[in-house]
Amino acid sequence: METETLMSEEARIPRRVQLGVRHLNKLIPEWRRLITPPKLNMNFCEDCLLGQIFGDFNNVENKISTLSANDVRWGFAAPAQLTEEDEHAYYSTLTAAWLDEL
Repeated sequence: METETLMSEEARIPRRVQLGVRHLNKLIPEWRRLITPPKLNMNFCEDCLLGQIFGDFNNVENKISTLSANDVRWGFAAPAQLTEEDEHAYYSTLTAAWLDEL
């Protein structure tokens, strides 16, 4: 069952992903070519968008200082206030939104 917090946060996903796309377009214009869509899963570090672009989700900030792998506002991560169950649902919706941008 979706909570009110999850529904509220999921409603923000399209805008967050749009901001993420704009940011990536400025920093890494070829970012779309670095993504393997069938592998994309925003819930797993190795398979998430930034993990695929940089080879390691955890080193993103070392490679480009203006990117944060935990940045919710650009659609790279889930908000901290979600429950574990809601977080999985959020990442599923987030993955679908990023796939739409590829």
